Amino acid sequence: LVDDVQFLSGQDRTQEEFFYIFEELHRSNGQMVITSDRLPRQIDKLEDRLRSRFEGGLMVDIQIPDLETRIAIFRKKTSSRGIDISEEVARAVATRLPSNIRELEGIANRILAQSQFMKEQVTLEMVEQILDTVAPLNTPGKGPIAPVITRPGVLPSEGFR
Repeated sequence: LVDDVQFLSGQDRTQEEFFYIFEELHRSNGQMVITSDRLPRQIDKLEDRLRSRFEGGLMVDIQIPDLETRIAIFRKKTSSRGIDISEEVARAVATRLPSNIRELEGIANRILAQSQFMKEQVTLEMVEQILDTVAPLNTPGKGPIAPVITRPGVLPSEGFR
């Protein structure tokens, strides 16, 4: 399993060694799983022989999991740590953390630590406090300030906040 293979770009000696490893695995009917945030043809300075071998394999585009899948993943993470959570808590966490599964795992660890440290049951309020430190909600009045656009040298007499 090789993660972030795009970082081989421009690493000539490393690419050469990687090629020999790849060939040996191929000869021995071994398997290799590589990940990248780009398609092989989009990786600059990648040897053609590696590019062609990467493109000869099965390529799968993995997307961000939907809400129900994130809820299931979070419930699995908490369950494996011995934490009993409600559907409401799982939904709140999965809704606030839409794109990163590692964050779900981190929140599960924080919930466990706080629950054990404080000797408290896991509640929605406890989890929302934890979430507020990691993934705060946008609150009214805290959003970006709208710019004032005018001609040079002319200031509007109204509209300032």
